[in-house]
Amino acid sequence: MSAGRPLRVGIVLEGLALGGCPLNAIDLARTLRGRGHHVVLAAVDEQPLVSVEPRAVAAGFEVVRIPAGAGLSRRAWHLRRLAREHRLDVLHVFAAWLGRSAVLACGLGPTRPVVLNWLMDNEFTTTGRTPLVVGTGDLQREAAAVHGPRSYLLEPPVDVLHDRPDPDAAAAFRAEHHIAEDELLLVVVGRLDELTPEQLRNHGVAKMPGVMLAMDALLAGAAPRARLVLVGDGSGMPRVRARADEVNRRLGREAVVLTGALADPRPAYAAADVALAMGGSALRVLAHGRPLVVLGDNGFSLAFEPSTVDRFLDGGYYGTVAPADPVEHLWAQLRPLLDPTTRDERGRSGRDVVVARYGLDATADRLEQIYAETLDQGDAWWEHLVDVGYVAGRDIAGRLARRLTAVRPVAGVGG
Repeated sequence: MSAGRPLRVGIVLEGLALGGCPLNAIDLARTLRGRGHHVVLAAVDEQPLVSVEPRAVAAGFEVVRIPAGAGLSRRAWHLRRLAREHRLDVLHVFAAWLGRSAVLACGLGPTRPVVLNWLMDNEFTTTGRTPLVVGTGDLQREAAAVHGPRSYLLEPPVDVLHDRPDPDAAAAFRAEHHIAEDELLLVVVGRLDELTPEQLRNHGVAKMPGVMLAMDALLAGAAPRARLVLVGDGSGMPRVRARADEVNRRLGREAVVLTGALADPRPAYAAADVALAMGGSALRVLAHGRPLVVLGDNGFSLAFEPSTVDRFLDGGYYGTVAPADPVEHLWAQLRPLLDPTTRDERGRSGRDVVVARYGLDATADRLEQIYAETLDQGDAWWEHLVDVGYVAGRDIAGRLARRLTAVRPVAGVGG
């Protein structure tokens, strides 16, 4: 590929539900298009409670829909049509489980697949020849054992001009929700989805445990008087609402405020005295200059501060290590942030980290480099054929195994 040549890129989302990964993908698509590349945006069709499509439309994209119920071959057919209609150089899927469809869609043609996985675990669905992009240094080192030099680190980006401190928006948000200036305001922004074990294995991270922990912390005996605002919606909202009602009843006040999903959550970020978050939402907290406590699964919580920066830069903004007492451990992270001076210091230093490391332009530079190296790989036709055969073979083997499991007689029944 000649350096600087405008590319034709397809960016494919795993769904339309509003969340950090699709928002980042749209930001990158918009940035690449602004640099002269032809970019088309596609997504697996679904009917989420809160859709990311309005954000895509606002960015100037018409989303090409791929049927949600399509199997591997049918999904690959739709992606192949997308690649041919737009004469794509790169077909970039933003989910590991879409990697197999992308490999089949590209086949022996000129379009090359790129697979991105911004979850907190690696999932290897293709041969090592397919470029695999992951979001943390730890995952990249692990991926290198399978994909070698075609494993890439691309940390989730932040539009630091869009996500930034905004005192006026912060004051308006507090006024709208009747939160006094002297009240300690904790904020969580994110999807409130209950995921099945299968969904967690395939393409999800557990977010609900952190949300429930944040509400439980308000009931701690030595907890200071605080308000918790939860911004978001999803299949877990009935459970969240029931727990919020219980916490408010026991405290005798509206300690937990549920706003539902907001088209623009920036005022909520800006208003927080302390924000509790994970993944891309954690980076947006830092971009707004607010102090951050990272949540995860199993009661995990850890403040972003000088002694923990390297841990987050390398391992990502999530965790699963279980403390002995999750509520007390969370308050151990929060207590230093009761001091306004400490909050301001950590907020400033956090934004400095985001601006220096996670800026959207720097991430787009890196993505262009990944695309260029992908198109310069020069694999032989028969290597692409092997890749297709590997993916197709895995699919056939999986379907046969499921059929055999379905017809196997139950022990003690039958002859």
